[in-house]
Amino acid sequence: MSRALREVDGRELSSPAQFQREVVEPCLPVVMRGLVSGWPAVHAATRSAQDFREYLLRFDNGAPTEAFVGDSNFQRRTMRFSDALTEMVATHGESGKPTMYVGSAPVNEHLPGFADQNVLQVLGAHIAPRIWLGHASNVSAHFDAVAPKSAPS
Repeated sequence: MSRALREVDGRELSSPAQFQREVVEPCLPVVMRGLVSGWPAVHAATRSAQDFREYLLRFDNGAPTEAFVGDSNFQRRTMRFSDALTEMVATHGESGKPTMYVGSAPVNEHLPGFADQNVLQVLGAHIAPRIWLGHASNVSAHFDAVAPKSAPS
């Protein structure tokens, strides 16, 4: 028996404490519609994929990132964030092209200044923002373990 996903109006979530109480503590899947609807990034993406790309490239610092390309078996490719984004936009909506995504890239390392203009008010300031970008795809439920960065020697 499947249960319908709970939905909340993300625009009504206004603080880390409320987010913790209403979203985190129930420990159930939830759809938060409108949570980032006021972001400049969302407004750019609403206009077009090209406008979204141009908006993000204003923040890009040229740092390399890991992109995943494929259909059912993803291959890892190290490339500049801007190159991955350009390739995603260029193949957006084209059938027969492999799916591509950049997953969990640290925003402050790749797009400094983005988080200042696109604030997620429900998370505490100590939580570093990350960005996921890619084509539409179906991905099996899984758990990604993130290894902490080692201290410089």
